[in-house]
Amino acid sequence: MSFVPSPSVSDETSKGATVYASDLGASPDLADNHDYIALAIAQCSSAGGGRVILSRGTYTVLSELQIAHTNVILQGAGRESTKIIAGGPMRSVLALLQSDCKVIDLCLDAAVLATYAGYGEGWSMGVCQGVRFRRPVLDGWHFPRYGINDNNTFRDCYFDACGTIYATSGRPDMSLYCARLLKATGTVETNGASVLGSGTAFLSLGIRPGDFIAVGTYPLVEYLQIGEVTDNTHLVLSASTASVVIRSGQDYSVHCGDGYHEEYAHNDSNINRFDGGYLSGCAGSNMVFGGLYGGRVYGTQCDVAGVYSVCVGSARLGAPSYGVIIDFYSEGAMAGAVFADLAPGLQVRCMDSGYGPGAYDGRVTTAYPPKWRTSSTSTAIGEWRGVDFGGLKRHAAEVIGGAISTVPVTDTAGPGNLFSVNSGMRLTYCWRVPTATTVITPDTAHINLQIDSSDLLMVSTPNIATSGHVLGDVLLVTHDVGSYAITFQDSGVLAASGLALGRNYLTLTPKQSALFVFASDSQWHLLACTAPVVPNGTAVGDTLVWDGSAWTLKHA
Repeated sequence: MSFVPSPSVSDETSKGATVYASDLGASPDLADNHDYIALAIAQCSSAGGGRVILSRGTYTVLSELQIAHTNVILQGAGRESTKIIAGGPMRSVLALLQSDCKVIDLCLDAAVLATYAGYGEGWSMGVCQGVRFRRPVLDGWHFPRYGINDNNTFRDCYFDACGTIYATSGRPDMSLYCARLLKATGTVETNGASVLGSGTAFLSLGIRPGDFIAVGTYPLVEYLQIGEVTDNTHLVLSASTASVVIRSGQDYSVHCGDGYHEEYAHNDSNINRFDGGYLSGCAGSNMVFGGLYGGRVYGTQCDVAGVYSVCVGSARLGAPSYGVIIDFYSEGAMAGAVFADLAPGLQVRCMDSGYGPGAYDGRVTTAYPPKWRTSSTSTAIGEWRGVDFGGLKRHAAEVIGGAISTVPVTDTAGPGNLFSVNSGMRLTYCWRVPTATTVITPDTAHINLQIDSSDLLMVSTPNIATSGHVLGDVLLVTHDVGSYAITFQDSGVLAASGLALGRNYLTLTPKQSALFVFASDSQWHLLACTAPVVPNGTAVGDTLVWDGSAWTLKHA
C-alpha cells in the first residue's frame, strides 16, 4: 500500500475573497453568532469562493451554519483556539452542502445539543483539516443516504465524546465512551435472531439500523448488531450477529452514535479518507463505512469505542462496502477492532492493538465477540502484509467463510490467542457450560467452554456432536472460563465418542484450545492443540493451510 498525501489546505492559494467574520460582527461575547458567520460565508460565495477567517474564541450559534457554495474555506486559529459551539438543538453545527468546501483549524462542539457536529450532503472533493468534532448526540461527522458525498479527506482531525449510550444499572460505567450516558429501563432476553425486552422502551432511544446492543454482564457479554426496531420490546438482529445463547432477565446497553458515520446502502459515499487523526470516546464505533466503495484509513488512531473501532458494510441492509483499506492503530474498543459484515476486498495492513476488548466489562478474554469478525460474504480480504499476529496474543481472532487461507497456530498461554479460519461454516462464538454427560453441540465453529465446578471427564456419546457436519468442517474448542480441566476421550477408549485424538485422552486446562476437522469417518479429528502433548509435532509458528479440498499442516 502506498499513497501520496494531498497538499495541506493551509498551503493553498485562496481563490476569491478573504473575509474576517469579526469585521461583520461575530464575537465570542454574543449569544448567537450565526447570522454574522453566515454573512461572511455568503460574501465569499458571492465572490466565487474565498476564505472566512474566525479568530480565537468560542462562538455560540443557535442554528446550523451551512456552506453551500464551492471553493469556500472556513478557517480558525486552531482547534483548541477557535470553537463554534451549539447553543440549542439543531441538526449539526456545520453542514457542507457543495463540493470542494474546506474547514480547517477549528472545533465544532455540538455540546450534546446538536445531533451531529458536522454534516455533509452533496459534499465531494472537500477537506477537513485539523478540525475537532465533539459532543454530538449521535455522530461526530455524518453522511446521509443521499447526495454525492465522494472523495473527501479528513486530515489530522480529532473526534471525541460522540454519541449516546443507554444502559441499565448492571452494565459497567461507560461515561468515557460517549457524549452522554442515559439510563435504560427493563431487561432483555436473547434468542437467536431477536431480542425481546421486558419493560423496555426501544422506540424512544433513536436506534438506527446498524447500531449495537450489548447484552449481559461479565463474564458473558454479547455485542449484537440491530437490524430493525419492531416495537418497544422487540429488536430484530443482523443475521451475522445473531445471539448464540438463550438468556432472559439480562442487563443491556444500546450504543447510538459513532465518530464518523456513513449511512448504509448509499452508492455515493465513496472513497472518503482519513490521513492520520484520532478518534476516542465513541458510543458505537469510531468509524462506520457504509458507502458502496470503501473508505481509506491511513495512520489513524482509534482509541476507546463502545463497540468496534471500525465497522464496514451491512449484510442485513444489503449494503456492501467494497475495497476498504485500513492502516490504523486500535485500542480500547469494547467489542473488538474490526466488524466487517459485508466487505468484499477489505484490506487491513499494519494493525497494532493495545489493551483489548471488554476492558470495561471487567475481562481481558474475548468470549464475545472475536477480535476480528467478518461474515461469509467478505470473501476477498486482501493481503495481510505487515499485520503483527503476535500483537493479537491477548485477543481472539477469526475470519468467517474462507476469507484467507493461511492461519498461524499461535501460543495460547494467555487468554484467547488462537487465530482461526473456516471455509464454509459460519464462524461465531457459542458458549457452553458442559457436564460430564453433556453432548457438546457446535452450533458454530468456535466453542468457548466454562468449567467452574470440578474437573470433567467427558463420558457422553459423542463427546462433541457430529450430526449435521460435513467433510472439511473445522471446529475450534477453547477452555475460556473457569479453573478446572476438561478431558475428552478418543473413540478407541470410549466407543462413539466421535473423536479421533491420536491418543487416549485430551485434557484442556484453562486458556488452552484444540482445533478439529470433520473427516470422512464422521469423527472430529484433532489437528492441533495447545495442551502439553501436541499431535503431529505441531509447534508455535506452524501454519494450517486450506487448499480448497483439505487442510494440511506446514511446519515453520
